[in-house]
Amino acid sequence: MSIFVAELKKLLILAKSDPKSISGGIIAPSALLIIFVLLFGNLSSIALVVVNNDSGSYGRLLKEEVLSTISPLGNKPYFAELKESEEEAIKDFEKGKLAGIVIIPDDFSQRILNKSKPNISFYLNNYHSDFAKNMRLYLQEGIYQFYAKHYNVDVKIEKSSKYAQVGWVDIIASGTLLLAFIIGGIFNYLYLFYKEQHYGTQIIYRTAANNVLITFIARIVVAFISSLLAGLLNALLIYLLLAFNIFAALPSLTLVIALTVFIYIALAAIISIYIKSYYAAIMGAMGGAIVVWFFSGGFNAELPQQFFLHFVYKSVANSYALDIIRGKLFGRMNGLYSSNILVLIVMAIVLGLIAAWSYRNSLWKGG
Repeated sequence: MSIFVAELKKLLILAKSDPKSISGGIIAPSALLIIFVLLFGNLSSIALVVVNNDSGSYGRLLKEEVLSTISPLGNKPYFAELKESEEEAIKDFEKGKLAGIVIIPDDFSQRILNKSKPNISFYLNNYHSDFAKNMRLYLQEGIYQFYAKHYNVDVKIEKSSKYAQVGWVDIIASGTLLLAFIIGGIFNYLYLFYKEQHYGTQIIYRTAANNVLITFIARIVVAFISSLLAGLLNALLIYLLLAFNIFAALPSLTLVIALTVFIYIALAAIISIYIKSYYAAIMGAMGGAIVVWFFSGGFNAELPQQFFLHFVYKSVANSYALDIIRGKLFGRMNGLYSSNILVLIVMAIVLGLIAAWSYRNSLWKGG
């Protein structure tokens, strides 16, 4: 126990004297989160021109329904009106300045009153893209609501509950949370390990193999402390940027996060033994963690269908961990909790044993 305490104190003093060992693991995931929030978070309503040529009142009512339909994500209208004439709108649309135009014909109310089929003209930019497809769905929702209220027909509108939908930026945030825990741990481990090598300050108790393994455990504990700080700061940043409170769910995620972080720290320990260059190790470990994070669903929650991506998805700890984390955060557990935890435990045991064996044989005089 004295060896463990001495090594722990030494590592904590080193970490305290050089904040890079902690701050370095915070910067990358926080930067990713901020970038994605700026790109995809708090999206404004889509600019739309609604030209109402109708001489009656139903055109106005249709326009109000289209512009007032609220998205369950973000709790804001799908569309924001740009007030332009039909001629101005078409010119701007042809120049690519508008996302879409809706033109209500002059006989719209008359057709409604006569129970005949009314016609509405649509101009949607990038018609074959997903963006245009979403626009058509949003428009149809407002139009269906108009028919249900004013056309005296039984129109069934199937609307998803606000609580059944999850914003893309929230999904990304749940991924950066895991990434923050991972990078916080591996950066601290690698930074302190190579720093001691550089200054010749490694206090390795080499009289017995077990003593060396005790120092390895101390390194893992300090790396976990750094991981915890990075993860909590990322959770705080998520709350400040998105008003998404993850803290309440963190206790139920302790096991899955701890297993995943340990897997990556073990990988970092193996890298530190066999790669002598600090810069090569740190760039390879952190860069690899971020790349794997992308491929395993950190950015996109959809299961990759291509063979290579599917293979990567099934080969890394992130995939199993993110399934559980997102299930807990968004209330969508898919029944894979036990099997995913089992996979993570097996990965942690295998990589932990390899890391401990490599560390012992490399640093013990008798190895």
